[in-house]
Amino acid sequence: MMGHHVVILGGSYGGIAAMRRLSKYPKIQVTLIDQHPYHFLQTEGYELISSNTSFDETIVSLPALCANYDNVTFRHRT
Repeated sequence: MMGHHVVILGGSYGGIAAMRRLSKYPKIQVTLIDQHPYHFLQTEGYELISSNTSFDETIVSLPALCANYDNVTFRHRT
């Protein structure tokens, strides 16, 4: 039986949660598409604004995150 291919538009909290859940099913190929190659941790925004942290410390690399799963790929929408 052929598996399914699910495309998730948006690598925010909801998109990442959906990707992680679907990645548990090896017959489902998941593609996560986002306009940025990173997810901004909004909960860390206050630290960034107050200069207590750098921008690099408030983001998660979406390509690196997706690489942790065998059936997930990331596409950067340009």
